[in-house]
Amino acid sequence: MTQTISQLHDLEEYTEILSKDTLSANEKALESISQPDVLQQIALGLTYHEICVLHFMLGKDKSYAPYAGKALTALATTRPNAPDWSLPMLDSYINSSRSLVAATKGNLISLLKVIRTYDKLIDTYSAASYHPEFLQASLLENLPNVFGAHTKAKKRFESVISKYNNDQVYTTAKIISFCYLSLGKLSKDSAAKTDYLKKSIEIDTAGDGGSAQAKQLLETTSESKS
Repeated sequence: MTQTISQLHDLEEYTEILSKDTLSANEKALESISQPDVLQQIALGLTYHEICVLHFMLGKDKSYAPYAGKALTALATTRPNAPDWSLPMLDSYINSSRSLVAATKGNLISLLKVIRTYDKLIDTYSAASYHPEFLQASLLENLPNVFGAHTKAKKRFESVISKYNNDQVYTTAKIISFCYLSLGKLSKDSAAKTDYLKKSIEIDTAGDGGSAQAKQLLETTSESKS
């Protein structure tokens, strides 16, 4: 992956990564830059964020908990000098990093503050940026289903998909694949679950979205029916 970053698309290449090897390579390459510019610094913060998500949140490896703080520090430090076009994404990932820090400490009060901050970011940015809705939905999806958390997550994922259907510049097929995957996970209806998972696979033509997980879930669902 190139470390020359000039636009939003370049930064998004550092997010929603499920490959440990890719994340490790990105971390090494970005940390080796002696005088990184602000966008390279943001990319490093995003990389720390993704490492924490993959290893600590999904992999349950507590040794990666410090990456939550590293992500928050790296991203928050860049904000004063960040270009305006990066702020919807940057502010959303700063807030997401706060949720990771809260998760490492088991701090539910801080998580509630993060959720409320997402609501404000959605009001400010969601017409032009999918990031606050997508990241809030991803957080709510993985919390216990209290106070309508999963219903709100479903609403947010559906909103991102709707905006993409109206204008495919809004986000990428990769993100929509993850939205359909999450809707499939959240669905209690077997037919709806299958439909969402199939859509996740269908739209992920590049294979870098949720299709691999969707295929596994479809196989599990089929086996449970037989």
